[in-house]
Amino acid sequence: MEVINDSMKEVDTFTKYVKHYQILFYDSDNLIQKDNIEDYRCPICFYLLKNPINCSEEENSHSFCSECILKNIQQNNNYNCPTCKQIFQSKIKNNIIESLNKLSFNCCFKKEGCNKIISYSDYLNHINNCEYNNLYECHIKKYNYKTQEFEICGIKDNKVNIENHLKSCALIKFNCIFCNETILQMDLEEHAQNKCKFGIINYMNSDKYIGEKKNNIRNGYGILYYNDGRRYEGEWENNMKNGYGILYYNDGSRYEGEWKNDFLEGYGTFYYSDGLIYEGNFKNNKESGYGKIYDNHNKIIYEGELKDDQIDGYGIKYYTDGIYKGEFKNDKREGYGILYINSVINYEGGWKNDKREGYGIYYFKNGDKYAGEWKNDKREGYGVYYSNSGIKYEGEWKNEIIQGYGILSDKNGIFYQGEFNDDKKEGIGIFFYDDESKYEGEFKNNARDGYGIYYDNFGFIYEGEYKMDKKEGYGIEYSSNGYKYIGNWMNDMKEGYGIQYYIDGYIYKGEHKNDNWDGYGIIYDPYGDLYEGEFKDNIYDGFGIFYSILGFEYKKIFKPILSTKIMIILYKMIILLYAIFQMFKNNKITLSLIIILILSIIIN
Repeated sequence: MEVINDSMKEVDTFTKYVKHYQILFYDSDNLIQKDNIEDYRCPICFYLLKNPINCSEEENSHSFCSECILKNIQQNNNYNCPTCKQIFQSKIKNNIIESLNKLSFNCCFKKEGCNKIISYSDYLNHINNCEYNNLYECHIKKYNYKTQEFEICGIKDNKVNIENHLKSCALIKFNCIFCNETILQMDLEEHAQNKCKFGIINYMNSDKYIGEKKNNIRNGYGILYYNDGRRYEGEWENNMKNGYGILYYNDGSRYEGEWKNDFLEGYGTFYYSDGLIYEGNFKNNKESGYGKIYDNHNKIIYEGELKDDQIDGYGIKYYTDGIYKGEFKNDKREGYGILYINSVINYEGGWKNDKREGYGIYYFKNGDKYAGEWKNDKREGYGVYYSNSGIKYEGEWKNEIIQGYGILSDKNGIFYQGEFNDDKKEGIGIFFYDDESKYEGEFKNNARDGYGIYYDNFGFIYEGEYKMDKKEGYGIEYSSNGYKYIGNWMNDMKEGYGIQYYIDGYIYKGEHKNDNWDGYGIIYDPYGDLYEGEFKDNIYDGFGIFYSILGFEYKKIFKPILSTKIMIILYKMIILLYAIFQMFKNNKITLSLIIILILSIIIN
């Protein structure tokens, strides 16, 4: 015999307190004719067929309990017969049903006294209602407020014996709280009205009061049973809960503590159905004042001030990995507070709506620190960031990134003051290097980009354009000793057309490449001579013309042998010697003139 399911019929007192376990399968052990019994077993549950259905109309098709095959199809999402693997067609075969209806059974409670022989069609109905059926169970339950669990009687017997048991079940007995007499629950009302020195008041809305009374109203100690299932046990005054009392709610929660004029007022403990516990002060039916909150493992999660059922005021909140000590408002951190993570300060400062707001200090795990303004739980406004490597930023933030004006410095003396965008130097700023050089100008993506002025530690100054941290475009480089370059730059080197003024008086005007004279150009010496022509790597290279202050010209395709300045001196000597030769030839030279010309060459 297999017990599969249980049911309760809320019809009368008997069915209210008794659970009847129904038998849902045919018991082959009590079958009288057992010939060919295997032909009538379901291949899924192995019990005799119940509401049989076949996989097809064929003679050798397979039979199943309709409930078994439906569950099999749903669970496996497979519409094939479990035995022959063909598509299941759900056919009812009358010959199977006729054969089953010919079966006869002994009642499974024959040992208990039932001698009836039952047909297949009446079998389940009979045994579930048989007077000898011993599957009736006393299901009276009583709540134990010490263990906070329900106690269930659980005695099983036949219907007649269970009926007699109900009259004396131990769980239905209890001691009267007023006179301490042991009473059955069914006799409680009569005891209270006629025997107990205390009274019972029945109300029109079905509420019931049992306890002390004065002038027919609740006064003293008593119990009020509400029509919705709640129950109050405690002190009364002038028909209202006053003093100490316990209120039990339907969901298993309860309040134990002080009352005033029907309101939770004073000190008490509220046990919630989800396991949370509040212990502390109440006012006007709400948690207000100092109190403690415990989780369902009786571990404290908050202690401090509350207002109108919400955490409000100063308190301490305990998390799985930390503690918050500070101010709250409407159940959220608001005001000044300190957050500890694993016993180490994580943040101290202002809060709003459970988020960091206003001035506060945040301590990073790696030793870094931020002290400044917050908005909506993010660094925003003015703040200072200190890194453990010695880097310091002081300035504006927005949405957790450096944005606006600020000063960035390191322990080596390198620092930047100026504009930032998206955590990078961008805009107008000044960068001070550790070698005492300095840059003032535009930045982009953490690099010098745009117009700027660079002062190096040797006295050189560059004013001009930058791109990706290098001189590029038009710019002027000069120093206090008279050197100057005006022209184009590329990749930090002179490139293209430019003019260079040297401290010894030389001037170069022309093209540059890789920081050298390269291409067409003109070089002027301090005495008025000049060379005009092609250059490569700072040396004459190609066609050029040398013009002397004396009026001579010298045209030549030059080869790069010596430096340009040395070549100028050599060509000057050649031109001068040629001039002397012409004067001798024309008898226009004197000894004194020769001496003057030689001295001029030496001086040059």
